[in-house]
Amino acid sequence: HIIGTVEILEKDTLRIEPGVEVLFDPETRFSASGVILAIGTSEDSIRFTSVRDDPAPGDWDELIIRGRLAYCVVEYLARGLHLRIGEIKHSSIRFASGFGVILSNSTRLENNSITNCASAISCTDSSWANHNLFAFNDEVVVAQSIRDIWGDFLTEYLKCEGNIFYQNGSVRTFDLPHPYFRYNCIFESEVEGGVLVGDLDFENFNGTACDENFNIIMDPQFVDPENLDFHLSENSPCIDAGNQLL
Repeated sequence: HIIGTVEILEKDTLRIEPGVEVLFDPETRFSASGVILAIGTSEDSIRFTSVRDDPAPGDWDELIIRGRLAYCVVEYLARGLHLRIGEIKHSSIRFASGFGVILSNSTRLENNSITNCASAISCTDSSWANHNLFAFNDEVVVAQSIRDIWGDFLTEYLKCEGNIFYQNGSVRTFDLPHPYFRYNCIFESEVEGGVLVGDLDFENFNGTACDENFNIIMDPQFVDPENLDFHLSENSPCIDAGNQLL
């Protein structure tokens, strides 16, 4: 039970075991200069959540980590899960009143779901997002212009491959073609700021029309998305639509 600000010092390592539930009081935060290893299992996840009986987005502040998260649920926070070094896999980040995830220093986001957030993701330093689901967010930012330490503007691209963008308010990019947007599926998510999917003049490995970077614009055909069952149905165009070289 977190009742204030928790700091993990630079040379320390905190291991959180499967099945642990970390409850946060309002406006509290968890910050690590050291290492956090929160590794759950598919049967026994780790949960970072609000202490309230009737939780809502923004109940607690933020989670800042260096390390690894796997099979975790992070929910009802305000400023997001900030991954400064490391990776997040097989986890669910949801119901954030601000960013769901902030990636820095070439970190990796793989096989996760980021849902029902005001802004699903922000990145710096060319981080990776592979095989994730972004659904029901107000916006998803896959490229942005930032100011460097000398005052010049740089464009930071999230390296996106094999993701599904489903019923988001918008997917925001920059006004230049995104060089690292490949093998993705966009459905009912308006693209703003530039072009992410080109002309559908090609076919991917399962015969679906795609652009030159194997991106498609089709209903992924989830089993029951309204009840959060995001498994793909047997006729989904996303099956066998990814990078066959991996």
